[in-house]
Amino acid sequence: ALEGLHRNDLENSFNAICEHLESRKAKILEAISDTERKQLSQLEPWIKELEEMKDAVSSDVREMEALRNQKDPVLFVKGLAAIQARKREQVPSKDGVELAELLSTMDGSIKKTIQELFQPYVQFILDTKPSVESSPSK
Repeated sequence: ALEGLHRNDLENSFNAICEHLESRKAKILEAISDTERKQLSQLEPWIKELEEMKDAVSSDVREMEALRNQKDPVLFVKGLAAIQARKREQVPSKDGVELAELLSTMDGSIKKTIQELFQPYVQFILDTKPSVESSPSK
């Protein structure tokens, strides 16, 4: 009967730990999602700007292809001059290095969140050692 009581206590302890871990898991996954949303919101304006630039360049290419068939040299030169006169911004300065830094920051903040949420368990695991008195003696 005493062994059954220990077994029940152990099962209850493990169930409590599992529930706690599930709760922590949900918090960590939510924190990761929040971080991803924040990082994505920082990248969205840049992506939108690049898409607008791509659309503008595509429009220029279509106009130049149409000019290719222009037989009148005066109209050709005027059309080409109009395309060249447009001010096109340079591609934004965000490069691969800057993007890598952004992703690295994201990765670091996720690791920090996980460490903070799991810290109580690290101590619990380190403090838990099998006791000699609870092991069956032969």
